[in-house]
Amino acid sequence: MRGHTRPSRGRSGEGSSTLGRTIVVGTAVIATALAGIAADPRGAAAAPTSYELRGDWIEPPDELLSGVGVVAAVWRFDINDGRPAPSNDPVANNVLTVTVQNARFTKVPSLCLETETDSAGNDVVPRSALSAEGTTLTCNLGTRNQGTAQLALTGVVATGPAGAQVSAIAEFGSHRAQLPPIPITAPFSMDATFSDGAPAALISPSLNRNQDLSFPFALRHAAGAAAGPDTVTYPLTIANNLPPEVEVRGGGCVPQDRRQPGYPFSGDHHPPAQTAPFPECRLTKVSARQFELTLTGLQYGAAAPTTDSNGQPLPSGMAVVAAGELQLAVDTIGTGTTAMSSHVTVSAEPITYTAADGQTATDDGANNDNTVAIVRGAWTHQWALNVQQPDTYPGSPWQSTWRVPAGATVLSVAADGTPPRPGVSPYWMCSVIDTEYATFEAARVVMTPGDALYYEDSSDRYPIWYYTGGMVDAVTGEDVDPNGFACGTVTSAADPAAGNPAGWSTTPPADLSTVKAVKVQLSYGMGGESEMPYGLVYLAVEQRIRPDVEAGQDIWTWTSFLDQGKTDWAWTTSRRSAQSRLDSIDHNPYGPNGLIAAKGYRYDYAGPGRDVLEVVGSQPLIAVDVAQREYGPGEVADYRLSYGLETVMPHPARDSVTVTAELPSGLRYVEGSATVEPVVGGDPAADGQTLTWTFDDVLPNDPPGVVEFRATVPEDAAAGRAFGTDVSAASQGLSRDASTEFVVPDGGHDELTMAASAAVVELDRDGDGTNAWTVTMSSRDPYVSESTDTIVVLPRDGDGRGSGFSGTATLSSPVEAPTGATVFYTTADPSAVSVDPDDAGNGEPGAPTSMWSTVYPDAATAVRVVYGPLAYGDIWSFSMGVDIHGAAPGDTYVAAGAARTTRTQAIMQTSATFRTEGLVSEQPGTTDAASPVDGKDSDSGDLASTGAAENRIGVGVAALFTLCGLALVLRAARRWRRAQGA
Repeated sequence: MRGHTRPSRGRSGEGSSTLGRTIVVGTAVIATALAGIAADPRGAAAAPTSYELRGDWIEPPDELLSGVGVVAAVWRFDINDGRPAPSNDPVANNVLTVTVQNARFTKVPSLCLETETDSAGNDVVPRSALSAEGTTLTCNLGTRNQGTAQLALTGVVATGPAGAQVSAIAEFGSHRAQLPPIPITAPFSMDATFSDGAPAALISPSLNRNQDLSFPFALRHAAGAAAGPDTVTYPLTIANNLPPEVEVRGGGCVPQDRRQPGYPFSGDHHPPAQTAPFPECRLTKVSARQFELTLTGLQYGAAAPTTDSNGQPLPSGMAVVAAGELQLAVDTIGTGTTAMSSHVTVSAEPITYTAADGQTATDDGANNDNTVAIVRGAWTHQWALNVQQPDTYPGSPWQSTWRVPAGATVLSVAADGTPPRPGVSPYWMCSVIDTEYATFEAARVVMTPGDALYYEDSSDRYPIWYYTGGMVDAVTGEDVDPNGFACGTVTSAADPAAGNPAGWSTTPPADLSTVKAVKVQLSYGMGGESEMPYGLVYLAVEQRIRPDVEAGQDIWTWTSFLDQGKTDWAWTTSRRSAQSRLDSIDHNPYGPNGLIAAKGYRYDYAGPGRDVLEVVGSQPLIAVDVAQREYGPGEVADYRLSYGLETVMPHPARDSVTVTAELPSGLRYVEGSATVEPVVGGDPAADGQTLTWTFDDVLPNDPPGVVEFRATVPEDAAAGRAFGTDVSAASQGLSRDASTEFVVPDGGHDELTMAASAAVVELDRDGDGTNAWTVTMSSRDPYVSESTDTIVVLPRDGDGRGSGFSGTATLSSPVEAPTGATVFYTTADPSAVSVDPDDAGNGEPGAPTSMWSTVYPDAATAVRVVYGPLAYGDIWSFSMGVDIHGAAPGDTYVAAGAARTTRTQAIMQTSATFRTEGLVSEQPGTTDAASPVDGKDSDSGDLASTGAAENRIGVGVAALFTLCGLALVLRAARRWRRAQGA
């Protein structure tokens, strides 16, 4: 025994007893102060030490779809005490920071605290939060005990453009981990459109013999996709079906400055939300009918317009990167043709686009054609939906291309010249309304261009006649089709009312919906007064489509004329032919190459005497989102889907929408959770459930309707699994799709602790005693660790962890471990044994190195316990009894251990300490005094605890006590230095 002398047993004498008792007690007091140092070599409380931070993507895909693709990352790290004898003290505010690029977090994971305090009552500083852009997650785990292996999962959705990469960097303490990047893709798509809009054929404002033609075009690019080419060239076929050829007018293409449904502006001074870029544009004539349109300097990724020039939403998913108008001209006089009209068609050949990343996409040829009609002669009539106010609609005259929603206000315009000289019979214009499907609203005589074409009213000087009678023959009174309605009988220059059957009046009725036709007389004087080109006079008629008209219905407008000496409204074959009133395409007055046939409509073709529009509905829209991007097994996911109808048409008609949500297999709809209960079908355990809703009377362009519902994640959902839900909305034969997904989280922590059964071991007279260590592992990880591996190194005098003792300390018996655990022992030099199960010297849990054996030895220096599984909420432990021989009061024993689990993987460290106390010997008749260490001081506060002992202490004994005490102090100090490895 080192460090002090102990009285031999069997010595007698009261003094000896008193001296022995006093020394022991005195030694206990002094040694306790040193033992406190020796037992805790860590000194003051230290900051936690993290030895590891590792990250991995969970089942990373080869690429992520921009705006849709989600991926989860798992981060593994430890919270430990880095001192030689690690404690399991609690540490507050353990903060993990993760930053991503080209992605964003959608929520703060549930294990990250956003509360003011944590479960331990400590302030949470900083609170967990996402940055404003959603690219940085600050995750405060709150308080954790040292000896914790932590696992956290973070889910993100890709947001970058195609060609970018999703990357993630995490920081915990002084450690930093970076994940390999995942490429982002967006299906590359580009498409030029030349169809619809409002192509125009107008008399040249310079009053030359040209018809000036304008055709819109736009180029769209898939949002988020890789950038397309800088330059594109479209081969165009631009043909007039009759002579002459079409020529390029001016520069060939200009910014789009007109209101055209489906096309944004591209000129200056328009709202940004309605304006697309106008690139460098060149239109070149290659041959008689062949042209090339070249767009250069195309830009991608900039803010794109969201509404068209009419203020209506543009289709989602495609960004308009260029828009403009083609400028063309046709010479309509002196061509040698006798045809009254023709039509010019623009057709773009589909091309292939190549993206910056090598992807290719082929242009959609379905929207590459457009047509505009050219009419020769003095009179004309058409729907003028492309120039009406306040809302315009796509199409062009007589081409069967006008499209409007039910309930819309539409404008028809008739125009004619006036008598060329005095004395010629007045001319008449009469417009007839398709009253089964439309109602009259207003009529104007227009003779001044003004800023609002067709809206400058001269009716105060030139009265309009309104007809409210039946749709009957003016002579026989028999019912007639509107196409054959005659606006009177025989007119008279002297009396404008002549030839009017009952029902005609210059006073509009109180109920305007009863008006079936309107007409106006054109006198010679009006020609001189008109400011319109060629002295034309216009009759503008506003009508409203009945709101209950079904999509697909054709609605017509008719105009008939009396001019050039004609005075009888009766329909003759020649008048019918001249004014587009024949009922068969075989009798098209403009020949087989004339106007476009109105196939499938009530009449076979359109022309200057009648024009047609078609009522269209709207397109469905659908969106879906899930409240969180992470849900664990057994949790309930909250979904929110929005649905509706959208259209570029103002004042659209209501319609029904059918919404379908297809849940992935395993996900189960929570009955009764939906705000509107669906029809439920399918088996969640097989192909998944289908939820169906039908909504009636949905108004297009209204705020979307919203449905919320819940679904339960299966209990056996695998960590990192993505659950994708597909939804669709269908209406009027059209459908749109959307999707969302979440991932199963992979977060939690395991803890390792160790404790001595007794903090102080009372020695017997021989310096012997017993104690035990218990090692405990617990899990708060939602997922099972298949195996745990724990190593504990037993104390050795001077081991550097704080151990300092005399004699021996050995296991008293085999380790007491749970059933199924495998216990290994080693007798190797403790300094050569690493407590880290991952150390190469220890081998694998199921295949340890040769220094480990399952045979219990006499003098084990370390033990290893492999056990599993460890599930959420499990707590298991093993115990190691220890026998102490030949110890002295104040000896210190420190055992240290570490563990890893297959799930959290990071190291967990722990240690436990005890020390010895007690009398060296006892004499008969004496009473043991409680040690001050035990908190049982004597009433007097003196070192001796009994009055008898106090009376027997003399000066010599006191001096001896002082000398022995000093010697003990010196010996204890030397022992403490040894324990620190000095």
